[in-house]
Amino acid sequence: MKLIVITAPWVVAQEAQLINALFDAGMSCLHLRKPNWNVDQFDKLLRDVTPAFYQYIVLHQHHVLVDELKLKGVHYPEYQRLKTPPALISEHRKQGLTVSTSIHNITSLADTSAFDYVFFGPVFNSISKSDYNALPIEAVKDLPKGQGPEIIALGGINLDNLSGALEIGFDGVAVLGHLWMEPEKALERFKRLQTKLRYEFGQTD
Repeated sequence: MKLIVITAPWVVAQEAQLINALFDAGMSCLHLRKPNWNVDQFDKLLRDVTPAFYQYIVLHQHHVLVDELKLKGVHYPEYQRLKTPPALISEHRKQGLTVSTSIHNITSLADTSAFDYVFFGPVFNSISKSDYNALPIEAVKDLPKGQGPEIIALGGINLDNLSGALEIGFDGVAVLGHLWMEPEKALERFKRLQTKLRYEFGQTD
């Protein structure tokens, strides 16, 4: 079961140190998402992260840094995926990068066969966005497993509803607001999520 952490889109105090601490605690995949940041701000944050962890970091913006710093992969938000040539996605994968995207409707899954995994949501009412309410998700239960990209639940994930999201049929979860709305509690909350996943589902990756 995947447990993916997405960064807060806003500035977090001592963020690089906290990211390092999360990796030290066992975080296996971080999505760096800062829609309003320029490439220099991305570069500065990444340079403050321990280089040994670069192999676990996926970028939502400024993909040029992926090759430069030997990062894990690239993410295409839905609007960007729709205008990205399929050949570029294939090239990323030939380079050994993971490639992910986002969908907000299960029917869109048919357009994502070239991707490794997709974020689907919001599964629950968002913690970080007050007007970002849950989508119907019953269709996920009926999707054939082992075909196409993995489906990662996004939106409102916390310790209380984590099990429910995975029991629906998702291949993993992505967390954002549960950690970053109170960054001083982020490390402890991550550890509790990780422990619950391991206890109930056997492993995290």
